[in-house]
Amino acid sequence: MISAVIIDDERHAIREIAFHLKRYPEISVLASFINPLEALEKLPELKPQLVFLDIQMPQLMGIDVGSRILDMDSNMEIVFVTAYDQYAMEAFELNAIAYILKPIAQEKFENTMRRVIKRIQKAPPVSSGKQLKVQCFGNFQIAWDHEAPLGWRSEKTKEVFAYLLMHDGNVVARDQIVEAVFPDIEMEKAVKQLHNAIYYIRKSLQEYGVEKNLIKVHEKYCMSLGEVNFDKQEWRSLLQLHETDLRMDRIEEIYKGDYLEGADWPWAEIDRENYANDYVELLNRYANHLVGKGSYEMAEKCFCKAYQKNPFVEYTSLNLLQLYHETHQKSKAMLHFGKFEQLLQDELNLRPPKEILDVMGIKR
Repeated sequence: MISAVIIDDERHAIREIAFHLKRYPEISVLASFINPLEALEKLPELKPQLVFLDIQMPQLMGIDVGSRILDMDSNMEIVFVTAYDQYAMEAFELNAIAYILKPIAQEKFENTMRRVIKRIQKAPPVSSGKQLKVQCFGNFQIAWDHEAPLGWRSEKTKEVFAYLLMHDGNVVARDQIVEAVFPDIEMEKAVKQLHNAIYYIRKSLQEYGVEKNLIKVHEKYCMSLGEVNFDKQEWRSLLQLHETDLRMDRIEEIYKGDYLEGADWPWAEIDRENYANDYVELLNRYANHLVGKGSYEMAEKCFCKAYQKNPFVEYTSLNLLQLYHETHQKSKAMLHFGKFEQLLQDELNLRPPKEILDVMGIKR
């Protein structure tokens, strides 16, 4: 049995909805309210699965009521019933399950209820033992363990999701999203595309079996994550570890590639560069720790990985040359120095810094 509540400031509208619902034995109406403020007080006690909600009410706008309902319990489903269609985009942005115009047409109501009942009664498609993974390093994707990743309706939908995800649960201004993701589109059209993207993000997550408590897209343009495996959070935790607690396999397991690798999104470039710099610094820290332990071969591999990622970072070459000097590998030192010197000359028209020349015994 699906429990429902009706909220509408007009009694005849409540009676009309209740009349239509009598044809559905799967639905039990727990209560009805003409005052949305009273409804908000009672909903935590009633805990309905479904709320029929008017938008245009004198005490409090239905969009705001819907927002509070979802903050209260994100698993409640909302059907907006209203005489005003100008709120349709806001309703879908709020993740309403349906939107019905007054006066209620029976055929439209029946079509809506078939979809509502199917969605609420649908069994959770994912077993409790599986974990959702959000991967930002390497190819950006969301996937359950050992399953194909979520497919996106469009590249822009995927980009809006990634942009909201980048802000770590903080509210992002609508115009800021538009400027970053839809820079070449006229504002009114861009806003409509943004609304559509938010709607299809929620729809895609739902169809992939992602429960609302795992990934929430709030109506004020922010995204929050529940108990998911999020590689960016794991990477930040890794950066806080002491060198003695680091492991090379763990570093490579998280940093599978550049941040949002392959995505041609200009707004991601600064973070992509910053995370790459973190990777180089972390490899240098760990390699120096290995040198201190006498694990020279593994340290050399770490320094070489760091150099391959960004050969212009001078302290990587300095560390590597010092390692070669300490382990009496003169030929390797000369080979790397020549490569580094040529790179600086060709790309920057510079000579190696004094610290590197000193290690090599070269005077200016």
